[in-house]
This record gives sequence, structure tokens and C-alpha cells, in this order.
Amino acid sequence: MGTLTQTPSCLSLDGYPLTLTGPQTRNLLTDGSGWFGAVDLPPGEYLLSVDVLTPSATISQQVRVVAGAVTEQEVILPPCASWRVYLPLVLK
Repeated sequence: MGTLTQTPSCLSLDGYPLTLTGPQTRNLLTDGSGWFGAVDLPPGEYLLSVDVLTPSATISQQVRVVAGAVTEQEVILPPCASWRVYLPLVLK
């Protein structure tokens, strides 16, 4: 289980997709608070990946799952890219 966070937050973390690959592959989704989890995973080394839309990047972290223990992982998204919009000024 883990948490996806972003400071400052510029997007909803509800339903944000993550992928866990290793002895088994799982596609995970966060809830509204950024929490995610997977149960009944075989022990081993996993790679937790999340695609970030703004700025475009993939964050990957190694996760070790141990039998009989709860593994906790925090994934911190980068701050949002600022967007500037330039509008023409028309004087009459």
C-alpha cells in the first residue's frame, strides 16, 4: 500500500493509474486521497511506475515485498508545470 502525493496539487489524484511489475504485474488506481494498495502479492522485488502528465515523465521506484509484512511506499509527483497563456491585446 502507499500514497501518491503532489505539492502543490494541480490535478485530482482520484483514479490516478500506477503499475506494479515484478513476480506479478498489477495495474493500480488511487482513491481520492491518493491512496493505493494491492493484496496477495508474492514476495520479491517490484518496480512501481507512474506516468506523470504535467510535466511529462515516468517515475519508477523499487519496492520490496516481504512475506507477512505490509509494505508502504510514498510516491511524490513533481510540482505542476506552469502554463502561460498570451492573449493578443487589440486596441480600437
